[in-house]
Amino acid sequence: MVSDGASYFPEGATIDSTSTIDGSSSVHEKRRTSIIQNVNQVYAFPRLLTVQHCHGRAQSYCRSLLLEKHGFPLYYPTVALNKDSVYLDKGVSIGDVGFVCPRGSFRFLFNIFLPVDDPIHAGRTPTEFKPIEPPLDDSELTFIPDYFKPGSIIASEGIKVVKHSTEPLDASFYSKRREGGILILPRGASRQDMTATDRLHEYVQRNAPHWYQVINQYSDSTLHPNGSLVIVTGCDKAADYANTSFSNTEKKPHRVSLRYTWKPNYDLPWTHSVHADVHWFQPHKDEVINPSLNQCIFVRTLRVSLSSISWAKALPVVSPMSRFVSFIIKERSLFQRCQDVIAAWRKTRYREKELLAKLHPGDRYYFEPNVIIAQIMLCQFPNANTSLVDDSVWCSRAQGGLGTASNILALVNKVLDTCDVVESHGRVTLTPKDVSSKNPTLFDRFLHCKNYHKQKRIRRVDIKYVCESYKVAPK
Repeated sequence: MVSDGASYFPEGATIDSTSTIDGSSSVHEKRRTSIIQNVNQVYAFPRLLTVQHCHGRAQSYCRSLLLEKHGFPLYYPTVALNKDSVYLDKGVSIGDVGFVCPRGSFRFLFNIFLPVDDPIHAGRTPTEFKPIEPPLDDSELTFIPDYFKPGSIIASEGIKVVKHSTEPLDASFYSKRREGGILILPRGASRQDMTATDRLHEYVQRNAPHWYQVINQYSDSTLHPNGSLVIVTGCDKAADYANTSFSNTEKKPHRVSLRYTWKPNYDLPWTHSVHADVHWFQPHKDEVINPSLNQCIFVRTLRVSLSSISWAKALPVVSPMSRFVSFIIKERSLFQRCQDVIAAWRKTRYREKELLAKLHPGDRYYFEPNVIIAQIMLCQFPNANTSLVDDSVWCSRAQGGLGTASNILALVNKVLDTCDVVESHGRVTLTPKDVSSKNPTLFDRFLHCKNYHKQKRIRRVDIKYVCESYKVAPK
């Protein structure tokens, strides 16, 4: 689980507004103690902070489009590498090992299917790196060149889209939501995926501890948290794009009004973008006829996490307390907000603005469901050493909507209700539950319902604790 967050609260204060500061135990404290006794703490994961206001345009964009069933949305589809890199010509590809930067771009390290001397690697492979065998075959891939049709628009929930024309693409957007994200694909985009990732599991498990040493530069501090290392198993790529993100930290939300009109020669296509952060990319003039699909707009990965035991062995000098924090937006009722105000007045917790001032901007990490899922998996098998979560597991079960706490918890619960956590040779994975074609007897149904609801309650308590450990009061 995540840490208790004591370092973020005044001396003697507790993490729950109903807890006392005189040392006497409360119902919530007893529940918290009971959970800690039954669930092991997992090292170095980003700590989860539920907030009521939006902070950071990149995080708002990723959070807003996270549940659209396409994978993780990259705010900056261009790879975070030097401009003269050979890798930029092709962009993100299947087999790439790397991580998503807090600003919302993919940082490439190496590709597990390519040899050490491949020009793409440019001498960046880890010591003793050996590619996986056999090499990737076309039969292992699915490719849809026009998965997103030209002129496609992906907008988060609550954004009204009005298309004025398709040639040239011209559209307006209106929203009163506190945050949102919009992605526009003038030429459309392709989709490529691995049909199965099972053959990667043993190879990734064997090398993951060393890879975490590499991305953390053998440092005595955590440069990248647990769960940040990924292997690309699918990607959506475009030749050009435009995207925007908006977030509102004021008490009264303002109306966002935007207009996009496609223009050649890198002219600004956005207008009325006062309250939004806008980006766009178009190929250069000599590439317009046959542009390269090298802008990765969505990425699907096999996300790798280490258990506390493995983390301590691989990075013994790194503190198990992660300095990274991920934000989740959570709606609070009027009664709950009043409770928070009273708790802040009594100095039992910080106000949201005060708490955020204590966080370094570099410590704010993007949120994705594996932060919760992997910890629960590793807690169920504390003797395992690695957790592997394929993004397709939660992508296929997403129901759309914004990435709020309630929607995220519903998604995580759905994943755990429809998948079994399986441990094999020290690695923990998710396997979809078998749907039996045999008609169960009345007694079988009784036993199933009894065990199902018991297991469901335990899981939901654990998830609730993970996501509510860092509640803060509004301003």
